[in-house]
Amino acid sequence: MRELDLQTWPRRAVYELFSGCDWPFYEVSFPLDVTRLRAYTKKEGLSFYFTLSWLLTKGMQEQEAFCIRIREGRLFVMDELIPSCTVLSPGEEVFRILSLPAGNTIADFSQRTNALNAAQKTLLDPNMESRDDLIYFSCLPWLPVLSLTNERHVDPDDCIPRVGWGKYQEQNGRLTLPVCLEVNHRTVDGLHIGRLYEYVQGWIDKL
Repeated sequence: MRELDLQTWPRRAVYELFSGCDWPFYEVSFPLDVTRLRAYTKKEGLSFYFTLSWLLTKGMQEQEAFCIRIREGRLFVMDELIPSCTVLSPGEEVFRILSLPAGNTIADFSQRTNALNAAQKTLLDPNMESRDDLIYFSCLPWLPVLSLTNERHVDPDDCIPRVGWGKYQEQNGRLTLPVCLEVNHRTVDGLHIGRLYEYVQGWIDKL
């Protein structure tokens, strides 16, 4: 983790502009063509949900904007982001939240998350409750989702990205999945979201 020098930071004026907002958060939805990703996860026996969470985490780690956290008026860049995934408890209609470092490979992350899903008995991992280097992921696979907001304490310093999606849709032989991303405008601009989209879609297209 390293601290940013706000005095020399190129985004200082933008940061200060949106620091005057009571609600500096905004949400963007964008469609991904996940045809190849769905085929890949099916072939490899991997969770589509965990795989996309891993990929989006890697994409965010490529850009400093998504890694910035505000702590008592100071800005810090996290060394690593941790995906925090909402999942249904096996055989139940209640969910738990699994949080694990993404690691270097999809297969490793998916296997470790599956193991944690079987082992964790509480809603949250107590070791992860107070961390701010997380990314919150959620999926509603029962219906198409075009837009999604998230519950939160009203804290303008909250820079944890929230990501969600629903059921992918098939049209003309292709699978499309709208991804909903909620961020803090004090640290993340549309340019950064555009680059995230290009990273993730480009990675999928190379499968």
